[in-house]
Amino acid sequence: MIRHTMSFVMPVFLMCALLGGMIARAAQAAEADTLYATGRFIMGDKDNRSDARQYALLDAKRQVIEQAGTLVRARSAVENFQLTDQEIQSYASAFIKTEILEETTEPVGETMAVSVKIRAIVEPDSILNDLQEVARTAEENSSLAQFQSDYNQLAAEAAAAEKGAPAASQSREKLARLNQLDLLIRLAAETNRKRPSLARVRRLHDRLQSEYPQPDFIDGYLGVAYYKHGQFDRAITYLNNALEKPGKKRRSRRAALAKSAAREKYRSELARFHYFLARSYARTGKKRLAKQHLAMARKLAPNRAFSNIP
Repeated sequence: MIRHTMSFVMPVFLMCALLGGMIARAAQAAEADTLYATGRFIMGDKDNRSDARQYALLDAKRQVIEQAGTLVRARSAVENFQLTDQEIQSYASAFIKTEILEETTEPVGETMAVSVKIRAIVEPDSILNDLQEVARTAEENSSLAQFQSDYNQLAAEAAAAEKGAPAASQSREKLARLNQLDLLIRLAAETNRKRPSLARVRRLHDRLQSEYPQPDFIDGYLGVAYYKHGQFDRAITYLNNALEKPGKKRRSRRAALAKSAAREKYRSELARFHYFLARSYARTGKKRLAKQHLAMARKLAPNRAFSNIP
C-alpha cells in the first residue's frame, strides 16, 4: 500500500516540476523590456519651445525604436524568422508604449536647447508574434514601406536642421507631417492584425481625420477593421469613401490635386482597400461588384498576389 502511494506521488511531483519550469520559461519569454532615451533639440531663431519639444520627443522616440529593433532582431535571429529592417522598425514604432519622464531647457550659446527623456515598454515577443501573423497574410496587408520611408526622410531632414544644415527646414508643416506619418503607421499596423482593436483604430482614425491633408483616404483603414470584425455594410461605406475619386466631391482645386498625388503615391494601399471592398461585397452577395473591385486591386498593384474571392 505504501509502495503504491509513493509510485503515485512521484509522477505528480515530477509533473509539477515540469509545469513550473515551462511556466517560468514562458514568463521569461514574455517579459517586457524597459528602454530609456533622451532627445535633444537646439532652437533656431524662428523656433518656439513647443516645436523644439516635439522635435526632441521625436528624437527620443527614434532612439528607443532603434533599441527596440535591435531586441526584436535578436529574437528573430534565434527563432530563424526572416524580417527586413523596415518591417522591424515599422512594427516597433507602431506598438511600443512611451512615457515622458522629464523635460529640461538649458542655454546653449545665444540660444536654448530642449531635452526630453522618455521611457518605453517593449515586448519583443509580442512584436514578433504580430510580424509572424502579418507574414501569413502578406497579400492583404498594408506594407507600411512607403509611410516608413517618408517618415525616415523627414526625420533625417529634421536631424540635419538641428545640426544647422542650410537646406533643411524646421517648419511647423514638417513637424505636423512627421506626427501624421507616425499616426498613420500606427493605424495601418493595427489594421494588419487578424482582429484589430476597433477602439484603437477609431481613436487613431479620428485623430488623423482632423490632421491629415487627405482625410477620405484614412477611412479605408476603418473599413478594413470593420471587415475583420464582420461588419460588412460599414466596411463598404468607409472603403467606398476612401476610394472615391478626387473630382466627385466639391472641394478646392488644391485639395483635389493633393488627393490625386496621394492616390498615386499610395497605390498599393488603394489596391488593398479595393481588395477588402471586393471581399465585403462578396460577403453581402454582390458578386459583380466583388469581381470589379478585385480586378481594380490587381490592376493597381500587379505585384501583389491578391487571392481569388469565391
